Amino acid sequence: MPTLSYEKWLETAINEYFIKAFDYNSFNNFNKIGSGGFGNVYSAHSELLGIVAIKKLRQDFDNDENTVDKFIRELRNITKIAQHKNIIQFFGIAQDPKTKINCIILQYANDGDLRNYLQAHFSELDWPTKIRMAKEISHGINWLHNENIVHRDLEDTKFKREKLSDIYSLGVIFWELSSGRPPFKDMTLPAIILHVSSGKRESPIDGTPNDFIDLYREAWNDYMNSRPDIANVLRKLDCIRMDSIYRERDSIGCYIFFKNEIKNTVHFTYSNNF
Repeated sequence: MPTLSYEKWLETAINEYFIKAFDYNSFNNFNKIGSGGFGNVYSAHSELLGIVAIKKLRQDFDNDENTVDKFIRELRNITKIAQHKNIIQFFGIAQDPKTKINCIILQYANDGDLRNYLQAHFSELDWPTKIRMAKEISHGINWLHNENIVHRDLEDTKFKREKLSDIYSLGVIFWELSSGRPPFKDMTLPAIILHVSSGKRESPIDGTPNDFIDLYREAWNDYMNSRPDIANVLRKLDCIRMDSIYRERDSIGCYIFFKNEIKNTVHFTYSNNF
């Protein structure tokens, strides 16, 4: 239960937390680009900010107390982390004067998410670039963890567990950086679950630095306490050797299941904007 109504909390946030309120009518050229638990996401244009992403809340948002609680937590988290260079920037909020629907104004990632970027540009990426991308993603996660922000805003006793769950997902993202495709992309969800439950994983990709393979295998280790923390991930990324690479004929590969737990607020500086 929120201690204040959503509208009262938002008014307080604007006055005391320095959240900027924008004139909704200053945005134009709305195009729907996605949807989520709180509502739809649009790209739009502003003379002041250029192209932005606008998360427009559902019409019935203020009547759902659980959703209000989650949204307030998200907005608090966004205001805490928005200045990090590897995190999508939060500009402020706006309210549609006709519908009274509130919106969150965010930096627009014009290359889409990481998966979209890899689909479009993978053939152009060499290994130094992939390692740099891995570092940028990891620096974003490091910032989140330093702020005690993980997949859910849990009580302190669960922070460590959730952080290690993020590390698992980070390892899977590293594998996707090496392959340019989603894990098990041609399999159904039931088949993926069966593979994972029987201990199978995706295969290493020919030409991947062996140190990078070792790192993502550590990160997706089934035993949570055997996974490195984010500080060790960053340290090991700095020590990747490019002169020792994996060759498929020399090793037996393993498989991995992708869990989509890394925050979609993480942003990458290789795009024109994250």
